[in-house]
Amino acid sequence: ADSNGVVTTVTITEATPKLGFIIRKGNWEAKDPDGDRYVDLSSVVAGTVDVYCISGQGLDDFTVDYSKTEQGLKLKTAEATSKTNIDISFTVAPEASDNVKVSDFSVVSAGGDNVALSGLTMKGAAGNLTTADQLDYSKEYTITFRDVAMKLTMPDYFSSEEFESQYTYDGNDLGVTFANGSTNFRVWAPTAKKMELNIYAAASMTESLDKVIGLFNEQHPNVTVNANYQSSGDLVKAIKAGGVCDIFISAGAKQMNQIDITADAEINTDGSDFVVPGTRFKMLQNKCVLVVPDDNPAGLTSFADLKAAFDGPEFLFAKGGADVPVGEYTTAIFEYLGIDEAAVESKINYCENVKAVQAAVKEATNQAGVVYATDAYSAGLQVIDTATDEMTGKTVIYPAAQITTGENPDAAAAFMEFMMTPEATACFEEVGFTVLK
Repeated sequence: ADSNGVVTTVTITEATPKLGFIIRKGNWEAKDPDGDRYVDLSSVVAGTVDVYCISGQGLDDFTVDYSKTEQGLKLKTAEATSKTNIDISFTVAPEASDNVKVSDFSVVSAGGDNVALSGLTMKGAAGNLTTADQLDYSKEYTITFRDVAMKLTMPDYFSSEEFESQYTYDGNDLGVTFANGSTNFRVWAPTAKKMELNIYAAASMTESLDKVIGLFNEQHPNVTVNANYQSSGDLVKAIKAGGVCDIFISAGAKQMNQIDITADAEINTDGSDFVVPGTRFKMLQNKCVLVVPDDNPAGLTSFADLKAAFDGPEFLFAKGGADVPVGEYTTAIFEYLGIDEAAVESKINYCENVKAVQAAVKEATNQAGVVYATDAYSAGLQVIDTATDEMTGKTVIYPAAQITTGENPDAAAAFMEFMMTPEATACFEEVGFTVLK
């Protein structure tokens, strides 16, 4: 802001005939005024355009100052209609004095290769450039007219005769086949490139999801799957911070709701909108269990023994932190058992995720802890008791969804579908998950 009010700057690097803008009221309660405004840039080739607006005035009540600009003839559109023809149009019809000639233009590929131009014809504001070199439909190009550049629009390469003749597949063996308890996908992708798929998943899924990823890679060797296993709360923070995530699998609905715009505003307090619409579903169900070291030093026989155990001088309990789903379930179990967590806090080891709880009990540094049944199975922990839904306050559900910060939505959709195939669901069921879809 300056003495005149709020100031914003927009930098334009390509030829643009007009610029649209809006002014907001407060925290986006409304537009001021209700509508879009546009600044005419059809003759601006360089410099600074100053626009002045006053709050509360009408859509057309603003001032545009072109005094700091260089104005002249400007390209409006440029589209390749064949490998040797480019249709162009100007914002206004050139005058004879503008002396437009083929040498005023240049065409360069994204890789820096110049395309030789051989001719120019003009009729009013429209014209046609011919090239001596053939354009490559699979590449991107920039066209420049008198030092002002814009992107050259290319034809849809995948609908071109060249693509059809070079890559059409005439076999009849594509699609899904089922054999010997396995599902196989056969696709024809002659121009496919290696891609990366980033999955953010609750730490309790490490063993089972790693197996599923291995099976997926056998069928899709061109896809590199990167799995990030942490507490669901930490994964939500990473997504909100801009982490590249194609798929998120949470150990609780709360963490998924925190980034789902359709969720209750009391949970999604900042209006985060990261879940791709129509992709969220309830994927797995788990159970919370009470685990102890092999020698069970506290002599626990059920959850009912926990309250008395906290009175013991040597008792130390491993518990997930406040933003860790298993920690939230454990807090609910404490409340059900009548355990005042604040009163016994000195005897609780708060862990960053469920794997840390698992390790603390496995290594016998803590006398007990609550983990998921799947973690107890994977680590070979001694299970003393299983919590009911009444104790945890809810069923332990793992939702999954595609995330908007991902870069490969098609690969993400394929992986989401693959996770529900018989061979993939067997990996989840092997460690104790119940598959819900």
